[in-house]
Amino acid sequence: MVDWNGVDAAGGAIFNASGTLTVQDSVLSHNAADNAVGGAVVNGDKATCTDGELSDNFAGRDGGAVQNEGVLAVVGGLVVDDRAVLGGGGIDDEGSATLTRVKVKADSAGGVGGGIRDRKESGPTALTLHHGTVADDTAAVDGGGVFNDAGAGVALDDSRVVNDRPDDCVPLNTVPGCAD
Repeated sequence: MVDWNGVDAAGGAIFNASGTLTVQDSVLSHNAADNAVGGAVVNGDKATCTDGELSDNFAGRDGGAVQNEGVLAVVGGLVVDDRAVLGGGGIDDEGSATLTRVKVKADSAGGVGGGIRDRKESGPTALTLHHGTVADDTAAVDGGGVFNDAGAGVALDDSRVVNDRPDDCVPLNTVPGCAD
């Protein structure tokens, strides 16, 4: 367990600028990047998280739990009750992310993307959610569940985005399989 860490810089618990990060069967909870991004984790290269929990983390800017700027794979686990002042209450993705059997729940953002904000501007699908759920997240502006900021592509594979406020997916019709 990595908990109750606080920094003024990025990555409240873990900052992976380069190299390969592997986190397995771990809980990262109550961490904070008070004036920066990535309340629990900043990934700038390659990261794999398996069967873990990211909960109650805080970012003073983006990525309440995770700020991804590289390649991220999350297999099994929970991203819950994280907060970001700006965007991506649970996960703020500027790279490439694959989430498999992950539940993103009850996260919040003061701007957009309460659960997930995807900001990759070009290239193939930036974020894929396989057999997962994004639910009960909140954004103050738009995209309570998923905010597809740059339009590079968010793919849902047998996944649900439901009960998010003020809406599930924004902009409308940019996340195939999302009801709104």
